[in-house]
Amino acid sequence: MSKKVLSILSLVAVISLVGCKSKKPENGIDEQGNVKLTFAGRSNDNEKENYRQFINDFQKAYPNYTIEFKWYENEETYNLALKNSLKNLPDVFMLSDDQFIPYAEGGFLADYKEFVNMDELKTLVYDYGAEAYCYNTVTDKYGWDANDPNCGFYGYPKDQGPYAIMYNKTLFKSLMNTYNSRPSISEEQKIKLPSATNPYTFDEFITVCEKLKDASDNDSFYPCAGYDFDSAIYSNNADYFDETASTQKIDQDNFIEAVEFIRNLYSYGCIAPYGGTIGSGENAFIGGRCVFFYAGPWKCKDYWKSITQFEWDLIPVCVGPAAGAKSTAYIGSMGYVISNKSPVKEQAAVLAKYLATNENSQRSQYMRGQAIPNLRSMADEFINDSLGLLKGKGPANRSVWIDVIDGCGQTKIDDGGVSYTDIVTGKYRPGRFTYSSTWRTDLSNWLAGQGSNGKNVWKGQITPRESLLAFASTMQAYLDQMKIQSE
Repeated sequence: MSKKVLSILSLVAVISLVGCKSKKPENGIDEQGNVKLTFAGRSNDNEKENYRQFINDFQKAYPNYTIEFKWYENEETYNLALKNSLKNLPDVFMLSDDQFIPYAEGGFLADYKEFVNMDELKTLVYDYGAEAYCYNTVTDKYGWDANDPNCGFYGYPKDQGPYAIMYNKTLFKSLMNTYNSRPSISEEQKIKLPSATNPYTFDEFITVCEKLKDASDNDSFYPCAGYDFDSAIYSNNADYFDETASTQKIDQDNFIEAVEFIRNLYSYGCIAPYGGTIGSGENAFIGGRCVFFYAGPWKCKDYWKSITQFEWDLIPVCVGPAAGAKSTAYIGSMGYVISNKSPVKEQAAVLAKYLATNENSQRSQYMRGQAIPNLRSMADEFINDSLGLLKGKGPANRSVWIDVIDGCGQTKIDDGGVSYTDIVTGKYRPGRFTYSSTWRTDLSNWLAGQGSNGKNVWKGQITPRESLLAFASTMQAYLDQMKIQSE
């Protein structure tokens, strides 16, 4: 059974339960050219407040538009609402980069490339963003191909959500000064402030964490509240599978070495013993109880409100020792997709384009801590706050987020006027490239001792190499099955 058929069946099964309750859309365009459409999104109240403003700004710029605004407080509620209204989806709504494929293959999303100038978009927006929602439902390939009519454009990018390590600069400096002031510490042993352009190596990060922990004189202090697993894998020139997602690579040395780095964060006391959650890690950071965590730019408004007792900043994710390794952070995105049943697709595309590429909208978004600019032309303005829109709000090292999405290898100039080669970049989550993410959940569970072997890597009950070698055949079986489904 094909991937497309499976996708359609999974979604149509939901339609059959709710289809009789669906109503014909009332949105459209009248004889005077007045447009009515619905926009839907999801996240916390801070983001809801932001998007109300963005939509209001759009309606001021386009007074012939009336937009019904729908918002959901979390991902689970939002996804359920979409599935329960498949015959009457909002005209414009948000879908993540690893979520839109079943909707596209099920025929629920408009391929609205006829309303998009792709050549122009690719000059305006970073490469990852411009083609994030380009997909061929026949060949199952991502990316734009102007010569293939089956290649669809399903969404402008909402953002590109790059991760970076955030750190409590106030606490770091305090512990650094305590450690460095000890008479026994030589100049070479002293801690230095981390760099925004020269990432820590895996070993350097562990060493710094150990020194900060030692300086705290508190056995229950753990410098790092959590570390992004995918960023560690990617930053050691490793991946879960090959480019076609058909051959597993978790048993290769680079992958194993990256998992060993995460294990070492636990075993050396850099991270609290296994059992915490990302939520508690974030709370620990906000509460000033740790030095390092990780964050994307969409969290800025939350942190501007909640972090008032210390200064925080950004550094790139750590880079591994493998040949060819670069600091490679997780990137992810949501896109502005359009319902295939919308009676105003062309007009809906105007709204999507405005939110993703309009300069005024992009300025409003970074000013309100929603996202970094999608537009290449606004990078320096954002990094240097040349228009004063951020009014001194952090993080100061905003350039790290830009470095993640603008590729690597370029020669850049740091704040001190010194040129350097950019070795910071980004990559999508692996689940984007596979039909199902079940394998990812099972791999995480396996490493945590919840698989049939019952041995937890993070608690030192088994080595990463032994655990990954034991799971490799299962990983390959997942890929084989997904390949059959996609044919």
